[in-house]
Amino acid sequence: MLTFSDLPLEIVLLVADYLSADSFLALRLTAKSLYENDRLTNLPRFQKVVLSKCERLRVRLYLKRCPSPWQKYCFACERHVSLANFKSPTGAACIPRDSGAEVVELPPGICSYHIPRLTLTTHIASGGTNKWISRVKYLCMHCRQVRGWRCSCRDICQSCGTLLVRTYERYLSGHSQVNSFRFCRDDSLSSISPFDKLGGRLYVREPQLVAGSSRAVYYLVQFPVFPPPTF
Repeated sequence: MLTFSDLPLEIVLLVADYLSADSFLALRLTAKSLYENDRLTNLPRFQKVVLSKCERLRVRLYLKRCPSPWQKYCFACERHVSLANFKSPTGAACIPRDSGAEVVELPPGICSYHIPRLTLTTHIASGGTNKWISRVKYLCMHCRQVRGWRCSCRDICQSCGTLLVRTYERYLSGHSQVNSFRFCRDDSLSSISPFDKLGGRLYVREPQLVAGSSRAVYYLVQFPVFPPPTF
């Protein structure tokens, strides 16, 4: 089977004309023959290029080894953190499962500390039904916020790009206030949706004040079918 490195060098050079410096480096790192080729190493258009902050970060991540085999770079923390943090049960927003399996889907390169970035509270008219709904949306990797929610970027950064991620939106009726929540799964029940790939049934546990005392209320997360997300 042919790979990109099997293409004539002239075609690779044509592709390079449309790439930023960090994207071109990523392309060369896909094959030893591309990385060591002198003609690709000394392309004039990349000799005096001024890298943006995002391009410099990508180049450093491509070329610099992680300081520890037990760490990984988190794009939201902007530093290397423990590999264990890239499992959703380690986040404060999740209740760990007995099996230790994932509770919610985490975007690649984002640790569990940032699960709240994937959630949004929307207030609806009084008398409505409190509920949680999961949708797939685009996460802007420049500001690490969901587009259409808290993302303030006008355009898509060509170095950072976007990711399709699963998000969770809470609908609160009237002036209801919920200051905390935690995701959990009931492994004795099967998922209600083919879009939920993690097994078990996903709920959100919220505290509620009843007669002056706090009790836990569980909301089933709904996975309705929506059109594909747009930018």
